[in-house]
Amino acid sequence: MGTTPAPWFTGVIVSGLQRLAAMRLPSTPLDGDLRLAAAVWIAALWARRAWDAERDASRLEAAFLALAGHARRWPGPAELIDHLPPKPTPRALPAPRARAGLRHLTAIKHLLGDLQP
Repeated sequence: MGTTPAPWFTGVIVSGLQRLAAMRLPSTPLDGDLRLAAAVWIAALWARRAWDAERDASRLEAAFLALAGHARRWPGPAELIDHLPPKPTPRALPAPRARAGLRHLTAIKHLLGDLQP
């Protein structure tokens, strides 16, 4: 991950902050200051972890939605992280096929048996 935030990340953060600003919560930055606030949020959050567009874009959007539902004042980046859903768990590997392993062991035994004098 580079030091420059990815465009998808910047877009999600800016969009989320614009929605929060529309709520006009106490301490919401003035319209002219929203661009600076977004830059601070983007820098703070981007440096915090390795973000992946496929995995994290929808998680960030969900976090903004949850945050909007709970916020009583203009939040900080850490509050967004508090509302971030957990990463999806990877699909489990299929159960090993015991029969295939047993067949291989049996074949090895036969080979070894054939090699002995």
